[in-house]
Amino acid sequence: MAHKRSEGWPPEFVLGATLNAGDLVALTVDAEHARNLDLVHDTPPFQWENRSDVAWRAGAKFGSGLGLLGAAGLFGLVLAIGLSGGFD
Repeated sequence: MAHKRSEGWPPEFVLGATLNAGDLVALTVDAEHARNLDLVHDTPPFQWENRSDVAWRAGAKFGSGLGLLGAAGLFGLVLAIGLSGGFD
């Protein structure tokens, strides 16, 4: 069984970029680079292996204006379903 010595260690570096369109929408991209020292054989002779990993993440988020509008719309939809007897 392989054991990782780096579990719980912070990443080596994280690089991110965010593009905002006013207070309406934001697009973001992150890259995280981590190095691991893995125990390949846990019986003598012990063998360690250096590995590196890159994780990419992308996302989008609504600003306060669109977020508030979306929350109001969702509340209105739930209210309309409830008033029409949809929850019976």
